[in-house]
Amino acid sequence: STRGPPAEATVDELHAALEKWEGDVAFFFYTSWDTSSRHLLGLWDQALRFFSASGPNPEKTSSSRLLNIWRQFVPPLGSLQLRRFDCEKSEAARKLCRSLGLPFLPAVLFFSYAPLREESGKRGTWSFFDADADKSLPPRSARFKGDLFMYDALLDWLQMMRRISYVQQLLERKGPETGEKVSAVGSQSATEKELADCRKRLTELEAENEALRQETRLFHRRERDTEKPQ
Repeated sequence: STRGPPAEATVDELHAALEKWEGDVAFFFYTSWDTSSRHLLGLWDQALRFFSASGPNPEKTSSSRLLNIWRQFVPPLGSLQLRRFDCEKSEAARKLCRSLGLPFLPAVLFFSYAPLREESGKRGTWSFFDADADKSLPPRSARFKGDLFMYDALLDWLQMMRRISYVQQLLERKGPETGEKVSAVGSQSATEKELADCRKRLTELEAENEALRQETRLFHRRERDTEKPQ
């Protein structure tokens, strides 16, 4: 079954997502008067249809060990919720958006299961992002830094963030429940290795998105130069 357009989140719902993980969710922050925001709302609706291809699957086991391992690291598409939030719809909404310290709008934030940046005094925190970049954002959130009009790049990023959040959950449940043997000191468990692979791929995606942004800027610059009267 398919869902309707991404629901407009209330201020209370966004506060709840900031305070506690109740499932993976990505928010599209926008302003209704902005032309780019209005165009991108259509792409956000399209992304919702992609992630609605299947609903969250109940946990189940299979006689195939390979299939069980695959399910362990690949969450169902429908496990990700997509919401949108108009930062100009009320004074409370404006205040909340300002508190996030977003450098510009429109913007996309993903809220993961566990912190994505190192927290002082906490051991075992996996840092996926530069501590200085987006330091105003909540620890569990990540901002898409690519061009939002690059739909495929946005989908790739959302899929990777969903995978990271899922492996974070597995790490917390690590042990007899998941059938994973406790690692020897100094060695990596299967889930830790998967998280390290996620971190590497995320870095690659960031680099790819930056290269695409540079190419787009160069293309627009050449277009402007061509249009200038000789």
